[in-house]
Amino acid sequence: MKRHLSFAATVTLTLTVSVALVSTASTAGAKLKADYRFEGSLRNSVGSAAKLTREGPGAVFLHKQVKGSRDGVWSWPEGTGLRLDGARKAVGPGKGTYTFVMLVRLDNVDGYRKLIHFKDLADDDGFYVDDGTLYPYDLDYSAVVVQPATWYQIAVTRDSSKVVRVYVDGARVLRVADPTGTQVLGPDNFFRFLRDDESTATEESGGMIARLRIYNGPLSGKRLKNLPY
Repeated sequence: MKRHLSFAATVTLTLTVSVALVSTASTAGAKLKADYRFEGSLRNSVGSAAKLTREGPGAVFLHKQVKGSRDGVWSWPEGTGLRLDGARKAVGPGKGTYTFVMLVRLDNVDGYRKLIHFKDLADDDGFYVDDGTLYPYDLDYSAVVVQPATWYQIAVTRDSSKVVRVYVDGARVLRVADPTGTQVLGPDNFFRFLRDDESTATEESGGMIARLRIYNGPLSGKRLKNLPY
């Protein structure tokens, strides 16, 4: 059973000028390592990261209106998700610097709904929606509340100073330290997306995803604000 931490979104949304300058300098070298567009395929369209593999039954490729354009999407039922093996090829040195950008809509946002799983399947660490807020596990909650059946571009970054930032449609909604590495790729060298670990196994949602991008470092807030869908 997970327990909520005290809500400190007001504090975590405050940045000093000096921290912002350090963050900007650290984002300069981030490169796109994987771009999954779900146009009838789980293939990566850039870089050397592997093709995604489906875990679970019943997913289909469709075309839907997404943020003003008609795009290919992957529609999955609750209990199904995606896996990326050989994940070190997609993240930065030390396995702990990255940007994930997901163009996604969830059927349900009540309770815990996992978006990214980082470590072995007996571990709860990961990135969730929890009652509509964005939640890097065991760290803190975003101020924003996302709605079900609504498209969002959700981004999560982690930099070399072990700071995690979360963005929704280009607006930063959370900044929090991750000193113990709950949001870092584990030794098993895979990511799981949209499906829970085997420890709880029920903290997930069905939905649709139109695009998934992975960079090997943290993108700046300015780049994420202007990042196309």
